[in-house]
Amino acid sequence: MTALLLHVHDCPHCGVSLQAADQLAEEDLNALPRGKQFMCEVKRSRSLPHHRLFMAMIRKIAHATPTPLNEKALRAYVTVKAGHVDTIPLAFGKTYQAPASIAFQAMNQAEFRDFFERAVEIILTDICPALPDGFADEILAMVDKEADHGQARLITRSQKAQDMGAR
Repeated sequence: MTALLLHVHDCPHCGVSLQAADQLAEEDLNALPRGKQFMCEVKRSRSLPHHRLFMAMIRKIAHATPTPLNEKALRAYVTVKAGHVDTIPLAFGKTYQAPASIAFQAMNQAEFRDFFERAVEIILTDICPALPDGFADEILAMVDKEADHGQARLITRSQKAQDMGAR
């Protein structure tokens, strides 16, 4: 089954319709045979800006460390620390906690928002203290900017400062 990104469109001639939201979806729709019916499961799309914010934070941290840090390794570390893991059984009775996918197909927006909140907490408490002064404020500014656009529901800067001061 192919997942397509579609927009709901109000057509003055035919009423409500679904249209391809990107080139890939358009190509997939054009490949479908005409005159046939298809069963669709409609899901609300994940927020691309929210996903990009997470990736931008990872990139910013990777470039701010005193020694070069692989973005993929950092993303895996944060993902595992956030508890978003696949438990893989090993042949000798042990298990391995591998980072689970954060791909659009793997989690909906509510699940990603919960993951994102845990990831930001880990970044602020486990990673930022080892980075230059003010780095946590830069991360919070990135998150606050996105929260202003409705993509994240995170605790405020003053709440975070109080929490960090209490530790």
